[in-house]
Amino acid sequence: MSLQKNDTIIGLINEKGKLNNDVTDATMEVFTLTKKVLLFLEKTIKQNIADTRIKIQYKDSSAFEAQLFIGDDILLFLMHTNAFIFESSNAINNSGYIKADKTRALCGIISIYNFLSDSFRYERKNDVGNLIARIFVNR
Repeated sequence: MSLQKNDTIIGLINEKGKLNNDVTDATMEVFTLTKKVLLFLEKTIKQNIADTRIKIQYKDSSAFEAQLFIGDDILLFLMHTNAFIFESSNAINNSGYIKADKTRALCGIISIYNFLSDSFRYERKNDVGNLIARIFVNR
């Protein structure tokens, strides 16, 4: 392999590696902020709910997972640990935002699911949750 090809490969690894790390760092920042908002929501809702039997609880499960119990529901927030790029056929690639800078298509993702809280309480691993939102974060 020629020296020029090596330099090109090294340059691409440096460029793409840095972008990937920037996206992952930005996603972690958004997830950390999301956790702070969830904690604030827990406190605010608890202060304004008259019926104390209604469960309101925030749980910071791990660096990449948080839970907010509201009554019989649980909102599960999961941060994926890898960045990804939208497929070229995805409509997002036709937006002016992505066309102006193709690197914006590389995203981290935070998924939000809704489950019945008993699914977690009784560890029913086969219960189905509903994906209710995705937060895409680029650099």
